Amino acid sequence: MCKLQKLTKLFANDCGLQSVPNLSELQELEVLGLANNSLTNLDESVLKLRNLRELHVHDCNLQSLPNLEHLQLLEYLNISNNQVKRLDDSLGNLRNLKKLVANNCGLNNLPQLDQLQQLQFLAVDDNDLG
Repeated sequence: MCKLQKLTKLFANDCGLQSVPNLSELQELEVLGLANNSLTNLDESVLKLRNLRELHVHDCNLQSLPNLEHLQLLEYLNISNNQVKRLDDSLGNLRNLKKLVANNCGLNNLPQLDQLQQLQFLAVDDNDLG
């Protein structure tokens, strides 16, 4: 992938991926779609994508999410239909986050979100937040 350094959008949805390839060379990447794959975790290289604005990892079998606080430009995050039971408190540091979709994840907590002043849309349907 190193020859694709100017790539801004990458969609690898429904590709049967079991792991995320190293994407650290794709520093211009703004949109990453990995939905409908068999991922149990995200590769560390995703956390180095400083220009990432959208991350689509719904329907992937994710067991947890890494600390995403380095993705400071992230505006959209969809983690629906995974087995992420807990969201890290660092999610509250994503100051540009406008839309968070976390439906049907088995979530049993929500971190403090008061610092997310840009947040316009929050969907946490079908979770165990009670």
